[in-house]
Amino acid sequence: MNTTFLALRRSLPVVASLLAVTGCSTIQSSDLKTSGMQADFTVVSDGSTTTEVRASLLANTTTYVDLAAGDKLRFFAGTREASSQLKTNIAGIITYSSTFSGVSAGQDFRVAFERANDTSAPSSTVTLPPAAEITDPPANVSTTRSSDLTIRWNAGDGGDRIMIKADGSCIFSEKIEDLPNTGSYVLPAGSLESTGGNNPTSCTVNVEVSRVRRGTVDAAYGKGGTFNALQTRKVSISSAP
Repeated sequence: MNTTFLALRRSLPVVASLLAVTGCSTIQSSDLKTSGMQADFTVVSDGSTTTEVRASLLANTTTYVDLAAGDKLRFFAGTREASSQLKTNIAGIITYSSTFSGVSAGQDFRVAFERANDTSAPSSTVTLPPAAEITDPPANVSTTRSSDLTIRWNAGDGGDRIMIKADGSCIFSEKIEDLPNTGSYVLPAGSLESTGGNNPTSCTVNVEVSRVRRGTVDAAYGKGGTFNALQTRKVSISSAP
């Protein structure tokens, strides 16, 4: 790969991120009806002791909703309600989140949006899927990017969808979404592209497999949205050119 193209490719993610961030704005929920909102809800479990629920409301793809007095999001795991909530605002990207402990596959989650002066949306739900436990490659195995990399996992009942990510200091991050849950996927040779151009290096690469279950968002959100639950597992391998 020539150095000019490499420099351009390195800059593209940064440029895209800057465009996404600087292009974001916020709107107070009191200035927007529920029918003018889109929901973006996610549950993520990585096998640790806590499971996180994240929620964003949007007026459009670049305008995030900031909850005003009288409006609130409530997070539930079954009948348990989250005892605390964190709000983050990163350059206009507003996310509300909470964590639950003692959660396992099959747990139902619900996000309720309660409003004082407009239609509430209490019934967005999703169920946490089983984990796609990685069976291959084994942890710390030595691999080369000039060869195919076969990734295998326990597919279970074969339902839901699969997302695979790979990242490391010597490669450009790779993400493959919306795969069928067949139990295996082959990353062809050369898919994990070196950041070193003509001077590729070795590093530790984290391979992540997520089983993704789709839920439903309350019909009161006039612009629809998504509610996904992810069980994520990761293995670290040694990757050489």
